[in-house]
Amino acid sequence: MQHRFALNMDAIHSNDYAERLHVGGEYVLHNLIALRGGYRFNYEEGNLSFGAGFQYNTGGVGVKIDYAYVTYDFLDNPHRFTMSATF
Repeated sequence: MQHRFALNMDAIHSNDYAERLHVGGEYVLHNLIALRGGYRFNYEEGNLSFGAGFQYNTGGVGVKIDYAYVTYDFLDNPHRFTMSATF
């Protein structure tokens, strides 16, 4: 499979705060590179997020690197990096 796209949605109904909605998508090219984006509705902070990922498998060894960024109005915008390996 050369191209894959997934769209996810999550609706939250709670008694102690307003309804919330999470929407996100991921596009994967050749099972190697992933581009991601999302939005959280009805939050005061951290609404927009985007990121990318890279994974490579060869000879029983796999490496995966992910990056994510979230926008905040009043706080610093975090950059998140993750790296993992499989043997």
